[in-house]
Amino acid sequence: MNKKARIIELDYLKGIGIFLVVLGHTILLQNALSTKYVILARFIYSFHMPLFFIASGIISGLQRNLQCNIVKTAKKLLIPYFFWSFVYIILFAIQNKVSLLERVYATITCRGIAPLWFLATLFVTKIFLSEYEKRIENFITSKVKRQILLILICLVLALALKVLVKNIQSPIICYPIISVARVFLATIFESMGYLIGLNWKSICQYKKAFFMISGLCFFIVQSITQNTVNMHTYTFDSLVIFIITGLTGTLFLLETCLMLPRNIKVLSEIGKSSMDIMILHYPPMPILKGCIIVGTLLKNDVVIVLITIMALFITFEIHKLFLEPIRKRYLL
Repeated sequence: MNKKARIIELDYLKGIGIFLVVLGHTILLQNALSTKYVILARFIYSFHMPLFFIASGIISGLQRNLQCNIVKTAKKLLIPYFFWSFVYIILFAIQNKVSLLERVYATITCRGIAPLWFLATLFVTKIFLSEYEKRIENFITSKVKRQILLILICLVLALALKVLVKNIQSPIICYPIISVARVFLATIFESMGYLIGLNWKSICQYKKAFFMISGLCFFIVQSITQNTVNMHTYTFDSLVIFIITGLTGTLFLLETCLMLPRNIKVLSEIGKSSMDIMILHYPPMPILKGCIIVGTLLKNDVVIVLITIMALFITFEIHKLFLEPIRKRYLL
């Protein structure tokens, strides 16, 4: 499979993923508490953030390289993280909704403001993986064995820190621990993605088998457990179940994307702009909710769909008209 086709399929994956992110947040915004919305939100949250870490790992696997340039990675992830965190804090100050000191501390510790925490976590995860590779590749020559070892180590640490986070009430102590714990968890997903990228030919060759197996596993496990998760705050009914649904849910969607026609431009473009949509979709949502005056006359389903589509459209246009040109001009 050529490089262009691989990129398109990953764009599809991220496009579907960011749609689910916006949809999940819309459900919470709309305070939709009926059983069907609660179940839908749990399904979405069970894999929508792992999807992006796995997608990042797949790209590294396709390139056969986990090492990254710190300066370039900081320009891509860390600068936007602090810039948009500052913007969010200004908006919070205008609305006078939360403690600004708490928001600043959350930003500095990389616990982060939703959904900006993803940028900081991805940055630290990439640097962590890069340094791990540099230091261990001379001792363990097999790429696969190195990643399996790392996954096991991070699993133990992630589980241990989950217990610690649960028993600490003070944000001053808890926020830095959450940031570290989240990196270990994100590393598990990034490493899984890397292994998928290394075995891309098999993933493509047996896509129907992977589609059925991963889909069945995902829907059965999540349906039975109804696992409630929030990767941002590092709260889980079961961390192990979250890792299982994160992997199988992403793999199910990936195999779905492999079977889609390769000319769905809208989905591909949304996938390419997924990071900017991730950053920007929060602020317009309350405004959109208020603007849909007929919302009281419409079914909740319609309101949720309208807010989701409009938020996607607005943030995509901001990406296309402003952010992408600025990024290209200043090589960010």
